[in-house]
Amino acid sequence: MANLNIRKPVDAAVTQPAKMFRLSRRKFIFLSAAAAVALPACHEAASPESQHFAAWPDIDIPEIDGPGYGWHFDYFELTEGGAWPRILTNPQKAQLEKLSDLILPASDTAPAPSEVGVVEFWDEWISAPYSAQARTRDLALNGLVWIENQYQKMFKTDFLSAKASDDIAFMDVWSTISRDDEDHAKIRKFFEHMRYLTLGAYYTTPQGAQDLGAVPNVPLTGDYPGPSPQAQAHLESILKDIGITL
Repeated sequence: MANLNIRKPVDAAVTQPAKMFRLSRRKFIFLSAAAAVALPACHEAASPESQHFAAWPDIDIPEIDGPGYGWHFDYFELTEGGAWPRILTNPQKAQLEKLSDLILPASDTAPAPSEVGVVEFWDEWISAPYSAQARTRDLALNGLVWIENQYQKMFKTDFLSAKASDDIAFMDVWSTISRDDEDHAKIRKFFEHMRYLTLGAYYTTPQGAQDLGAVPNVPLTGDYPGPSPQAQAHLESILKDIGITL
């Protein structure tokens, strides 16, 4: 975590070059999370603060009972805010924006989640009237309170005002809770769940798809150029293995 690059949101659009056959740090994080790979660090190697976590809170979580989209909804009836009211406050959105950037920092060629509107995903997801989103609502809203308490415990400051070095120290401690640590199971689940959704939301944006090297929904003009030499060689290798030659 020592290479975290905390970047402020910018207004200018970010143009990213196409990337092929390169496993960047961002891709490694994404692929590791997608495969549900967790590497618990031993407590002896962790910061002393890892033994002194703030208690997991138990705040009142808003109950959301709405129709959702339904089976045959009319797009033209949707309001500007979507199919259901958004419940996140501006401070909560700011916290989630910063948290997303800590989970997936900006790189030289890819913007931070805060720069591509991931916080709007959080607002819609947490506000949705479905059981899966209710789980996120409970973890996220309690988790944001826990983060504030943990920052006060570790650094005597609030989350949004903390220094970059504090953020790195916090992530180092938070992300290395062992799966065998039953005393802090909810804190670990909070990290894993937020990481999973941050990565999932980011890599469905155009910027995220480009960071992965994907070229979705790009129309071709003129004649179809056929597969690339690499794809052609791969296909021929597969066909040869099953006894077919072109």
